Amino acid sequence: MNAKALSIGAESTRYVNASGLPGDGQHITAFDLALIMKQALCYPMIVEIVNTRAQQIFTEGGRKILVRNTNHLLWTDEDMVGGKTGYTRAARHCFVCAGQKGDKILVAAVLGESVRSELWHDASTLLARGEDVLSKKREPEIYYTSISDSPVVYASQKVKNKHKVVKSKSKDDKASKIAKISKKKRSASAKNKTRKKKGGAVSAENTVIAKGIS
Repeated sequence: MNAKALSIGAESTRYVNASGLPGDGQHITAFDLALIMKQALCYPMIVEIVNTRAQQIFTEGGRKILVRNTNHLLWTDEDMVGGKTGYTRAARHCFVCAGQKGDKILVAAVLGESVRSELWHDASTLLARGEDVLSKKREPEIYYTSISDSPVVYASQKVKNKHKVVKSKSKDDKASKIAKISKKKRSASAKNKTRKKKGGAVSAENTVIAKGIS
């Protein structure tokens, strides 16, 4: 797998297993993921699979199971060729997909999205921008960042949350702490009601628009 990745130009990719699950030293970039998707589309069977919305399968015992594609854009974007979702705690929500734009196929890759539902907005925005670049309505945009700006987090790295438990010494202390917590909740609730939702900007450091496949 590593040799194949290098052969198609995915030079910043390293596999330690074939499942994509966390592994020591395993990593990939959005650009490499787009290259791999582009290569995968050369195989008709893969194209058919990623383009299937739902499929009924049967167990050995004859039980029917309806399997639905996790790519929501298959239901909302008629130009969608197909894609693949992924998730681990460290990598967060990831998505790579391809869309047919005229006689070209655009590939978009999104890594590190904290909210799964935002994957569809991110990918759609990238594909739309790619189409604008191909039609010369806008210039390509390339952003460079250093590791210090956005540290690399390997999928094998585990983030441990430490919870400190404090016991009340008396009933009065416990009642006082409950009152403080309630006050904080009311304050947070008031802030949430007045907070305006910001537009979902796509981070250029963890997304990429690959060239169209001829």
